[in-house]
Amino acid sequence: MKKYLKLGYLLLAVWLIATGAMDLLGIGHPILTLALQVLAIITGIVILVELGKMNWHERLGMIFLAVWLILVGLMPFVGMRLPLASEVAIVLAILAGVLLLIGMKGRKTAAKLGMVLLAVWLIASAVLPLLGIVLLARGIILAVLAIISGILIVVGR
Repeated sequence: MKKYLKLGYLLLAVWLIATGAMDLLGIGHPILTLALQVLAIITGIVILVELGKMNWHERLGMIFLAVWLILVGLMPFVGMRLPLASEVAIVLAILAGVLLLIGMKGRKTAAKLGMVLLAVWLIASAVLPLLGIVLLARGIILAVLAIISGILIVVGR
């Protein structure tokens, strides 16, 4: 693997940190929300373009993650016209999370931990609401997971 941070990972880390920070601080400004949506779309596209040498689990997980990012970014714009968009996003998040967890064998500690936390965040973000599980601090826990994941992805690359 190359020694420099690929743009896709950097954009993913920025998106995770910004998303987590906005959730943690309760910031819902329309312009910032729009910027995050656009960043999600760009990040997904860049990840798809930059797919390199990875084991097949990680590669497939990154593909699902990229498609999920693009879908999540587009949903507010075209979500009403896409049948089952929310359900597809849930399935993509779970698949991406599971495949990324499986694909993290043999990775460096910080990068591996960042991607594992990303996978846990993806799965938890999809499964907890789907199953109706109510945790008192769910939003805070997920926001902190996103921020730490983003930081570790940058530090570990």
